[in-house]
Amino acid sequence: MLAPVVLLISLAVRRQYADDAGDQKRPPILPMFVVGFLFFAALNSFGFIPAGVVDAKSNLSRWALLVSIAAVGMEDLSETHFGRRWAGNCHDRGRNSLYRAVCVAVRENLGALKGYPMKPLEILLKNAAQSRHKIVLSEGEDPRVIEAAIEAQKMGIAQVILVGNKGTISDGLTAAGASADAVSDIFDPATSVLTDELTELFFNLRKHKGISRDVARKAVNNPHVFAALLVKAGYAAGTVGGAVATTAEIVRTALQVIGPRRGAKIVSSFFMMLLCEEHHDKKGAFIFADSGLVVDPSAEEMAEIAVASAHSFTTLTGEEARVAMLSFSTRGSAKHDAVTKVATATELARAKDPLLLVDGELQFDAAFVPDVANAKAPVSPLGGEANIFIFPNLESGNIAYKIAQRVGGALAIGPILQGLDHPANDLSRGCSAEDIVHMIAVTAAQAD
Repeated sequence: MLAPVVLLISLAVRRQYADDAGDQKRPPILPMFVVGFLFFAALNSFGFIPAGVVDAKSNLSRWALLVSIAAVGMEDLSETHFGRRWAGNCHDRGRNSLYRAVCVAVRENLGALKGYPMKPLEILLKNAAQSRHKIVLSEGEDPRVIEAAIEAQKMGIAQVILVGNKGTISDGLTAAGASADAVSDIFDPATSVLTDELTELFFNLRKHKGISRDVARKAVNNPHVFAALLVKAGYAAGTVGGAVATTAEIVRTALQVIGPRRGAKIVSSFFMMLLCEEHHDKKGAFIFADSGLVVDPSAEEMAEIAVASAHSFTTLTGEEARVAMLSFSTRGSAKHDAVTKVATATELARAKDPLLLVDGELQFDAAFVPDVANAKAPVSPLGGEANIFIFPNLESGNIAYKIAQRVGGALAIGPILQGLDHPANDLSRGCSAEDIVHMIAVTAAQAD
């Protein structure tokens, strides 16, 4: 990755010059732009720029600009209108994965120096790219899945394995302008050399239910079962499905094959809600749980969901978890069995993890808005700054995430499963290729 190195070295040199010579003696902007452009042109003429990067004048100008930006220094650029606009949008321009990587590197430096933080989604994609886990997609014949697999592999988010009819997948890759090399591997359950091994594994997992090897062999021909077995056998770190299949099939397969994590009493789900747009007064990543799986959790199950969601949040974002147990009551403002359940769940969550920052019962505004929290719950340790919201039932959780998504403009990623021994995630059947890329990134991050 030459360009990010050039960016960081150029920036470091200029900042060191400023440290040594004094801030007032920093090299002027215009000459440094010229130097940056000439430096890039020299690298390109001597063949140091990877083939395919510069395929048009537009690409040449963009890359030259990026190197020039590094030479000029992020402090100067970020003070201009152009710099602020470019910093906010550069990651969305172009499809070249190396170009995107440079955009992220530049924006990271802008954020570090001038308070322009990376978007939560960018952080997630970056974290996933650091691991390069193998993620298997069980619906490899679907055009959306194929497009997502190509993009995820190109962006370095994961090494993607497609499961399905090999001929259909190959045709789909061709239609997308790619070859079989665009993904890590393709497995056809009907012809794979791993089918016998995975059949034996499935038989051993389910023989206590009285299945025969013939039944096991038929089950392994199901791409969702095959994909989950690849994870169970260690050939992949996680699996994603549900673009075509129902949630019930994806979850059932995950439970039967991958199984719950040791010590987990319940498998639940959450949506990661990303508030990144200009109109969002509060920006960042938030978790809504359970919004996709557990219909009516008991107080004990709510506590389990809270602790699991806190772990998931920290794993995916690296930030401290701040958990709000939601109700229509705040700190005893109403009396009802439903309120008692949430209050009990809060105490159970504290008992399960004494270090967990959790409070309840709280209404949403008292958990999310500091001014409201100060009025309704002045002694709450959350102070209106919760980032994880645990709903009392699936009905409220599912409605809430859809309102936040459709009315509030939040980006919703999920449902993401938690409590399994290895990552296995579900997709909405109305998902786009971009949605699938996001879920691949989440699954890869979960595998760390």
